[in-house]
Amino acid sequence: MTANRLTPYQGNDLSWLRTTHQFTHYAQLASIEQLEDIMQYASQKGLKTYFLGNGSNTLFARSQINTIVLKNNMPRFIIPLGNECFEISTSTPVMQVLRYCLRHKLDSFYYLASVPATIGGAIAMNAGRGRKYHLSIFDYIESITLVRNGQKQTVARNSLKVGYRSTPFTGIQDTFIISAVLAAAGGAQISKLALVCPQIPAFDAPSPDSRGEALLLKALSSR
Repeated sequence: MTANRLTPYQGNDLSWLRTTHQFTHYAQLASIEQLEDIMQYASQKGLKTYFLGNGSNTLFARSQINTIVLKNNMPRFIIPLGNECFEISTSTPVMQVLRYCLRHKLDSFYYLASVPATIGGAIAMNAGRGRKYHLSIFDYIESITLVRNGQKQTVARNSLKVGYRSTPFTGIQDTFIISAVLAAAGGAQISKLALVCPQIPAFDAPSPDSRGEALLLKALSSR
């Protein structure tokens, strides 16, 4: 079954650098069952795996890639859960999430509007603003659902140690993040966000009424 799911592939569209490579083993992940099948095959054959989102942060250094490259092609979804929380698949682009938040007048990580990444990639590297701002996507995360060693599990945000551009998932290829639950608050209600998601650290958040925020919202609306 796996032989039909993994195929050779040659192209320049798996990285934003647009370099051409020959991939010995490539597949587009469409289901958890497919993921488990391929991971078992990789273990049996002693092959490494690499999970790929949009390729915005990926550099392939060799012309021939023997690592199993798995592009996250899982169904995209944003599911409202109530209490201004929603579950997002990691294949969903960051921009799509920001449009959703804007449409529902929710606070969000609008500073990531220029990042051409999927939610999975943003979570794995704890994408955010510069170090001095102390703002990142993990400020909004409640929990993460993942597959590790063939087991599906959900982990709470407060059980994960994260730092600047660092999470337990950074550079780790035996764990696949399926989805995440995010909490957001309406408009400028940063204090309300702290009630919805109490593990969020206190910080001086930029006002949504500032000129910079207004220009950002206008840009999001026009895309």
